[in-house]
Amino acid sequence: MVDPLEVFHNLESCPNCGCLTKLGALRCPECGSFHTDLNSLPDRDPPPPSLEPPPPKDLDPTLYSLNPAAALPEETSDEDEPIVPTQLWDDSSTDFAFDDSIDYESMKERVESQLPDDDDEKSRIEGDEHE
Repeated sequence: MVDPLEVFHNLESCPNCGCLTKLGALRCPECGSFHTDLNSLPDRDPPPPSLEPPPPKDLDPTLYSLNPAAALPEETSDEDEPIVPTQLWDDSSTDFAFDDSIDYESMKERVESQLPDDDDEKSRIEGDEHE
């Protein structure tokens, strides 16, 4: 008879999330936590240098000392661009200012008048207990 749990023989569970991964996995594919101390791994040799020459770069020699009148290429990056707001909030109708004209005391009295009295609540609870 075949053991149905045999499929779990080469698996281990993550101590953080319980995800099942192959034995010896360095990192959990679900939560991303490392299972192995990276300092305990054996040191590896760097890959051997490639014998192929690096691909030639597309350089225009006229941009350098051969033509002093040549314009320099402009390098653009996201950091150099000014920040432009994506939304103009000048015409918005939202006002976060506090309104001091509201009478909070009268509002509080109205709310408290709608709440049941403590005596009414106690008598209702006691009536429920005697039934």
